[in-house]
Amino acid sequence: MEKIRRDYVIKTFQQLGFSEDLRELYITVLRETEFPFRRLTLPNNSDISTQLLNIYLTDLRIQAHQFYTIMGRLFPKRQPQNDKSS
Repeated sequence: MEKIRRDYVIKTFQQLGFSEDLRELYITVLRETEFPFRRLTLPNNSDISTQLLNIYLTDLRIQAHQFYTIMGRLFPKRQPQNDKSS
């Protein structure tokens, strides 16, 4: 299973108009800065699985291609982490 660094995911969502609303020990909540003010709860793991990320994108009605294109511009040398345990 591929994973992406959590900080890359957060910075990409910030480019899409989200800001950090809450940070606790186990979660970070991002909130859209303009209407409809959608929220996203991310686990505070160092990496986020692409499967979980795609579920979030579907729920938020954000095109995966758009998200990954922005991420690619922000982090051009990003290499997905492969989880060897699955």
